[in-house]
Amino acid sequence: IRPRTKKFKSIALDLECPKDLDIKTEPGALSQILTNLVMNAYLHGYDNDLSASGRIKISVMDQGANIQLVFEDDGKGMDEDVRDKLFDPYFTTKRGQGGSGLGMPIIQNLINEVLQGKIEVTSSPGQGSCFLITFPKNLQRPPCMPAQPRQMG
Repeated sequence: IRPRTKKFKSIALDLECPKDLDIKTEPGALSQILTNLVMNAYLHGYDNDLSASGRIKISVMDQGANIQLVFEDDGKGMDEDVRDKLFDPYFTTKRGQGGSGLGMPIIQNLINEVLQGKIEVTSSPGQGSCFLITFPKNLQRPPCMPAQPRQMG
């Protein structure tokens, strides 16, 4: 996401994470979740305004059996109506302006189904947004079934 984030010169992107943190999870899902959250913050929280100033903070904490990831921005925030529809497929406040309405439902699905976790959101107009994501530190997945050889004939 670096090519996109460097265009927002006045929005700081801060990361707080223990250097020795060791987790077993789905890295692709985690990467897509963070990418979507950052892009949503730029598009919705800062109105895709390249001259906007602000701060996005990602904090990762070891909670024993779980990991807690907090994604916060100091953008424009959301009212209750938007928060209530946030995870509804195709809901967007930016139709025709780059919003598809699929980013947050994808995030929720990845967290719930792939990471076996949960997401909570708090936000108020003018107060930014905060996403609290909790997922297991050691994701337990059943082993993959070996592929069955094809029968020729």
